[in-house]
Amino acid sequence: MDAKRREDVERVLDQMRPWIRSDGGDVSLVDISARGVVTVRLEGNCVGCGAQQMTLDDGIKSVMVSQLDWVTSVVALEGEAQATVGPGIRSLLDQDMASTEALLVELDDVLLSMEPADPLPEQVNQWLTHFDTRLSLLMNREEQCVFPVLRDFLNTASGPVAMMTRDHTELKQKNEELRAAAEAFEPWNDAARTRLRDAGRAVTRQLSSHLIKERASVIELLDRALPDDLRKEVIQDLQRHEAARLALIPTTREGAKP
Repeated sequence: MDAKRREDVERVLDQMRPWIRSDGGDVSLVDISARGVVTVRLEGNCVGCGAQQMTLDDGIKSVMVSQLDWVTSVVALEGEAQATVGPGIRSLLDQDMASTEALLVELDDVLLSMEPADPLPEQVNQWLTHFDTRLSLLMNREEQCVFPVLRDFLNTASGPVAMMTRDHTELKQKNEELRAAAEAFEPWNDAARTRLRDAGRAVTRQLSSHLIKERASVIELLDRALPDDLRKEVIQDLQRHEAARLALIPTTREGAKP
């Protein structure tokens, strides 16, 4: 294994490890082939987790390919699972949230890179379609897997559910405004350019606010307050939803599943 390439890969993995370890998982380097294929081992709570493929594709592989131009692919082996700790509700929801947030950063980068009089890049329209799908799936996951449990089994749930439902309504509105700004974009119109950028940042603020509240209160409540049997049911629902998501999302942007 080339020492310099090993050092480069370990540097990228060190960026990812705090995020992966926060949910009881870990990742280690196994091999680097002459063709640039990196093999890693996922361990702990990453083993058997419903979001394992997302950790690999949207997390490790995406970051590694973006930073190391010689990497052609990343594959994962499974290590030993934690015997006493299974995937939590937080681990199953958090990666979905993180990948949705990452899309917004990507859009802002594209808009900031545009020069005056540049036409709207085709990738913006592709991004809008991609984000529509991602946002809808994220909200459906919350509405189908999280809200019913909050309503039916936790006496204090009326406030959080109402708050998150309002957030969903506002997110849909902000996303519609972003689409309208893209459709009305004119290369020579500074006001149209500003409107598009502001609309993108408004979606970012709204989504960030929603996810901060969900991470700080709702997920913590579910992960800690539910009885074990009910908690397992919620986790199974989330895993089924994740499997359906991966099956239903069309291939987009360089052939990768979002």
